[in-house]
Amino acid sequence: MQWPPEELTLTIYEVAGDDPANLRLLIHAATQPDNSETFSSLIARNSPAGASAELYKREWLTSLWQTPLGTVYTCSMSGRIYSKAGDSWNESNLGAQVFLNSLWGIREEPIYVCGLDAASFIQEQGRWRTFSQGLTGDLKKVSGLGPDDLYILGSKGEIFHYGRREWARLESPTNQRLISILCVSPDEIYLCGRRGMLFRGSNNRWERLGNVEFTLYALARYQDALWVAGGTEGLFRLENGDLKLIRDVHAYGLHTAGGRLIAYGETSLHEFDGERWSSVTPDFLGLIKPYERLGAPE
Repeated sequence: MQWPPEELTLTIYEVAGDDPANLRLLIHAATQPDNSETFSSLIARNSPAGASAELYKREWLTSLWQTPLGTVYTCSMSGRIYSKAGDSWNESNLGAQVFLNSLWGIREEPIYVCGLDAASFIQEQGRWRTFSQGLTGDLKKVSGLGPDDLYILGSKGEIFHYGRREWARLESPTNQRLISILCVSPDEIYLCGRRGMLFRGSNNRWERLGNVEFTLYALARYQDALWVAGGTEGLFRLENGDLKLIRDVHAYGLHTAGGRLIAYGETSLHEFDGERWSSVTPDFLGLIKPYERLGAPE
């Protein structure tokens, strides 16, 4: 068998962790991106000594989050949630028909997850239960500031907010898909998505920002400024209400850790310490080779 297959693509999908020298990376691998049977996912730990594999699954892991104490969570399109505290991984199965898209938490608990067909769950005291009253449609992203101030984004621009009792649908400023949300304070929430959608506000009050028409994928707050990932268009910073190109790199995701900004796209990590940029492309191909080539068990 030829290795690697000519059509194999590897992509850094999400990054988690508070230490820039010890990050967890969610890597997607696919030989036919439109065929779910070719999907596989790898969680790797990236450190100055190099990248090492921690978890491999022949399914699409869709989100990655790490608690302040280091417990790692990931969820899948097959209704599974994997968590690691220490040396071993544990699995929770929320149902084969539950397609999970996003996982996020507040300290060690509670942990939230959402997905297609209004699927939403919360973990408290180590147990998962449904948390979907008031939600409708396909849910794409969950985030917030605390257990009484949560947001979920839908697939058609929907915005849901949770206060103290149940989820309520807010008036959205767009019907375009919103991809990312950044919660800075109760009155300072940022949203971004397709066709240059970029908003600042909260609840039902939103102000349009930016001056672009291409898709915006991720948001981060760094050095008192808003940074925006524009995919193949590059990495931007919001200045006087407009987006200014700062770095001409592929940026589909953003992460902050240890006083540094990390932009990632395809298989490269671009790190900014406030003064200098550095880039690294770990050998993910070498990590995934034993599984993909030899058909090793998960």
